[in-house]
Amino acid sequence: MNQLYIHLIDADSISNTRLKHLCHNICNSSKTIGYIAHNEHCPTRTDIIHNYAKLGITNIPSPKVKNGADFALVFLLGEIFSTHQDKQKKILIHSNDNALTRAIEWACARKFTPCQTLTTPKL
Repeated sequence: MNQLYIHLIDADSISNTRLKHLCHNICNSSKTIGYIAHNEHCPTRTDIIHNYAKLGITNIPSPKVKNGADFALVFLLGEIFSTHQDKQKKILIHSNDNALTRAIEWACARKFTPCQTLTTPKL
């Protein structure tokens, strides 16, 4: 069975360089879905996200509150579990936010879904 890779990107916690690299790789991979959440407080980052949205990465609207992108990603995870319940999947979290990654890892463990956190230094 082919595995579906689902990338959850917390754009508020990674650098613009890392964000561009991730988006490029996701757009050029098959069996891969990418979701980005951010609070739209950085115009450069917003431009990057909108450019890659045209290529198939989904931009998740976030509430304009502290940790809004985190809330959006955790909510999205619930939708992923119900929408892709019949598919073998692996969740890849791109964030330097320890609280967010622990929450997503906890949810994945409860659903017996493989999950991997990929952190990078914020440049």
